[in-house]
Amino acid sequence: MSVEVPVFNMPGLAIDVSSMGSALESHRPTTWPPSDDWPVVIDAKGRVISRFSDSKWNLSPLAGNALSISFNDEPRMRNRQERIDSGNARLLRTVAVFLLYGPGAVESAGTLKGVVTGLKPLFVLCSQYNISADVLCRYPRVADEVIGRLKTSKNAAQIISRLHRLWLQRDELGFCLLDGSWLERMAASLPKRESIQHAYIPPRIWTYQNLRLRECLDDYLEHKASVEACFDFCLEAMILNAGSAEAAFSKFSTYWYPFAHDNRNVNLPDKKFYGRFSHTAKQFGIADLLIKWLGVDEGIQSLSKYISLISHVGIAYILNFSLMRSAEAASLRSDSLTVERDSLGQDIYLLKGRTTKTQNDDNACWIVSKSVVVAVEALRSVAHLRTKAASINPSAEMKADELSNPYLLVKAYEPWSSSRNPRGGEVKTIGNYRGLLDRFPRLLDAAHIQITEQDLAIARTINDNLPADEYEVGAVWPFSYHQLRRTGAVNMLSSGLVTEGDLSYQLKHLNRQMSRYYANNHRYLQAVLNEASGRFYTDEAFNKMAKRAKEILSDQHISPHGEKRKGQLLEMIENKNHQDLVRLAKAGKVKYHETFLGGCSNPGAPCSMGGVSNISSCMGYGTVNPCEWATVDKSKRPTIVKLIDMLQSKITPEHEDSILNQALRAQIESATRALVIIDAN
Repeated sequence: MSVEVPVFNMPGLAIDVSSMGSALESHRPTTWPPSDDWPVVIDAKGRVISRFSDSKWNLSPLAGNALSISFNDEPRMRNRQERIDSGNARLLRTVAVFLLYGPGAVESAGTLKGVVTGLKPLFVLCSQYNISADVLCRYPRVADEVIGRLKTSKNAAQIISRLHRLWLQRDELGFCLLDGSWLERMAASLPKRESIQHAYIPPRIWTYQNLRLRECLDDYLEHKASVEACFDFCLEAMILNAGSAEAAFSKFSTYWYPFAHDNRNVNLPDKKFYGRFSHTAKQFGIADLLIKWLGVDEGIQSLSKYISLISHVGIAYILNFSLMRSAEAASLRSDSLTVERDSLGQDIYLLKGRTTKTQNDDNACWIVSKSVVVAVEALRSVAHLRTKAASINPSAEMKADELSNPYLLVKAYEPWSSSRNPRGGEVKTIGNYRGLLDRFPRLLDAAHIQITEQDLAIARTINDNLPADEYEVGAVWPFSYHQLRRTGAVNMLSSGLVTEGDLSYQLKHLNRQMSRYYANNHRYLQAVLNEASGRFYTDEAFNKMAKRAKEILSDQHISPHGEKRKGQLLEMIENKNHQDLVRLAKAGKVKYHETFLGGCSNPGAPCSMGGVSNISSCMGYGTVNPCEWATVDKSKRPTIVKLIDMLQSKITPEHEDSILNQALRAQIESATRALVIIDAN
């Protein structure tokens, strides 16, 4: 198997390496398959990191963090059951190079590792049966066993998709693993898994964690000048006692350490010692601040730990006000926040950054609340401190753009940090929300995030299949960053149910400008937000549409035109499960949106009245009949009563025949008709 592939037939890396220099951007195989000594990975300086025949590839220069792939053919493997023979390992490496440099290449090193890991069982079994993976289809019994192994993976659907793409590209790849017929058989054999979405955080718990994040950021900004001054003082003290910046970062010694716990070195004339760091913290007015958020005094390490806390809290706060993924927020730069004026002359706050989840987009936008300014200001301050330390750290190797426009989330470069010598050019990973709370237990009080019966009822209204072992009354809410995306998407959908002013109050964290974007201009989300966030929002919309459509099948919803008409409205959705309804919604065959009185199934253009801020056309008034597409929700009776009282209070007797009074009375009559129907059923 040896095919000559001209360079122009190999598109090259789809991973963004623009910051690493042109050498890697133009790098690609010249022969196919590559020769054993062909360099698969080179770093920014052109040094060979991994070659094709290596048993392990170091992907760190492509990933921006520590990452490697093993092909299970090392001379000494601990798990002999997972060993891949040399021939099959070479085929797997060929697939890996194809995924890196060939047509439709992966867009991240992490994705490459995931695909290779998912395909390994195929090559392991072929090795155990002493057959080559490129002739697997000739051995039906082995192919069946391979399918049996692969289909149990939680990523089975993605593995099938990747194998299918490789089959379609078999001419370019030079061989085939499983052909179309075997892949169809594998797809048909997959167990039907019930999809469990990330949980919706109940409003009480969401509000508490959000307020605590804000309090933490406000405290930092109140003491920002003091923290910065203390950091600068400590940095200078370390360098002075060490004798140079290089020594401060590379040759730690208790001999010159300025914040010793005792006074053993006080007689050294060329050194300055300040005793315990807690004394310095008090001198700069931040001792109580550190105790409040960290608790235990860890010496000067407390300063680094506190700064790290602010970094992660700032990112978490941003996630509360956007549809960003945690990795997208972690890759924001210091200049990412911009303010634009809308047609009404009001400010719209945008975070601009990079996303690679669905496409490479260096200028993706997320609309956020003005309150995000607080997080960005705190993050900029911390980034400035750590970048300052990195600029004098000989081993940091920070790039010019990282110094002039730092990431908002920066690794610890200060000389007293345990991780003071990381290399630059890497986006710091944010980890997970639960990990943040475990590391900083004073951030959230467990007593405030214990799940109540009401919390659980709300959460199960959005996700009725939440795992009972994690979500139960009395348990601490199991946070994840992705829950913030889900909760934001669900809350934004609430914008169709209330007026602009009410939305601002109901969602608490949204200002009126955001409400207008989400409530009135949601059709522009794909253009205004990055593609992934827009799609996340619309997927949630389809899920909610399907859920609401299912609800109107119950006796809770009544048609003003009787059961026969309700049956006609429901004909399309009867006997359909949730996923069927989602598919119908995406196909445009389920037209349902919630109104103030109940629901509307109008398949045509949206009603000019809307059914929210004006409900007169829903149930009709005077000689106007109720809308044929309307249903009334019995559970809304108390709200409808309050609405009637509110509308009546707005009628002005001195302007009896005014247009406003006529409109108010039309809505009162429509609401009253809804009450009559509810009470009759």
